Amino acid sequence: MLLHFGGVWSSAEVWINGTNMGRHDSGFTSFAMDVTKVVKFEGENQIAVRVRQQTHDYLFDTNDDWSLGGIYRDVWLETMPAIPRVSSVETRTTFDYQFREADLAIRVLVNDSRTRPMKAAPPFDYEMRFRLTAPNGSLVEERTLPISLHSGNGRDIPLMMHLAKPQPWTAETPNLYTLRVELLE
Repeated sequence: MLLHFGGVWSSAEVWINGTNMGRHDSGFTSFAMDVTKVVKFEGENQIAVRVRQQTHDYLFDTNDDWSLGGIYRDVWLETMPAIPRVSSVETRTTFDYQFREADLAIRVLVNDSRTRPMKAAPPFDYEMRFRLTAPNGSLVEERTLPISLHSGNGRDIPLMMHLAKPQPWTAETPNLYTLRVELLE
């Protein structure tokens, strides 16, 4: 579980249930702290934040005129399941020089927080399913990729789909394709 701060001026020291989680010095930059081990999932939790208006670095910063310290942006908790999960999906469309065909590059990041490998049912542990539909709802392409087990850090899964005669998007004709990405374990 991550505790996110969108921005604190100019320094923040954070405690969860009396445990010091650390300090962040850097003004309006966002930061996150892993609070999984100290958060009680049953009952109440207490968060305390010490905000410092000036730090040692303040003497070297001659461009800012901020005078009030404080929590200036949102604070939120982010939880993720312990099972493999889709962390992010990126797409990039590249048209040919005449805008008659296009390549859709898809990049999916899958995270798995399990610390030890599990025995896989032969021969793969999970599948990534990609489904692209046209603006009218018709199926353009569907693919399933078997993915072998990994643990710890994320796994980057790239895929390329070729589109013949894609309908381009304009303000007058907002042709929106739908991409559905599923992780099946």
